[in-house]
Amino acid sequence: MLFNTAQFFVFLAIVLTLFYAAPRATRKYILLVASYYFYASWNAKFIVLLLTLTVIDYISGLWLERVPPGPRRRAVLIFSLAANLGFLGFFKYYNFLGHNLALALGRPGNAFFLDIVLPLGISFHTFQSMSYVVDVYRGRIPPETSLLRYAAYIMFFPHLETDNNGILNAMANEQSIPVKVTFPAPVKEVTLVLWGSTNSPALLEARDKDGKLLDSASVEKVPERKSPADPIPSFHLTVKGTDIAFVLYGGAPNGGFIAAEEVRYTPTSAATSPAAK
Repeated sequence: MLFNTAQFFVFLAIVLTLFYAAPRATRKYILLVASYYFYASWNAKFIVLLLTLTVIDYISGLWLERVPPGPRRRAVLIFSLAANLGFLGFFKYYNFLGHNLALALGRPGNAFFLDIVLPLGISFHTFQSMSYVVDVYRGRIPPETSLLRYAAYIMFFPHLETDNNGILNAMANEQSIPVKVTFPAPVKEVTLVLWGSTNSPALLEARDKDGKLLDSASVEKVPERKSPADPIPSFHLTVKGTDIAFVLYGGAPNGGFIAAEEVRYTPTSAATSPAAK
């Protein structure tokens, strides 16, 4: 189901109608079901694969929160990464490696060939899920406690066919938890290139090392696309201050989201790249 087909516009109209007619507390379920249906319209059998990876990384995130630093905690991380990279490597490289192995053994090149199809968006899903687990392991974000919310974050269907994948996602939940971007050395100006769900507000705050608010910037509504064929528009928020240690961004209501695709900053002195929490 491509974005430029009549089938997708019918699907989108139904999803939007159900989404805005439903109570806010149930909207995430609508998005989750719609996302799985969207993926299943391409190839339903791979839903099991994505569900498996989603559950593995969701459980890994919870384990990482409970296991103290040390070998056991690293083992949980390695298990999650191995599962993700194992699935990805099998679908992307099995036939390539099998072909070369067969030739090396003096057998026909198709001796180990399997008629497998590369799942749609498997690389994006895999690395998005792995980045979540790595961030939890490093203590940059708390683990998501709701499997349904985490699944909606991984499967959100517009991700599959848009260039704006986002690198720092503030996915909606009941508390609208903001995303934290920290800097290894003080900075004096930060600009975030953001995008998000239609009509969602967005807020950016700059704070010092003690958490004191230095500056803030916001928009009441994120920009809308002029037509369905246009790319999702982005916008900028900039904050300034003396010795900014970190910024917080978010503001999405329950059922919405805000994502940052770029972080720009001016160091007070020489600084390295920021770390997202």
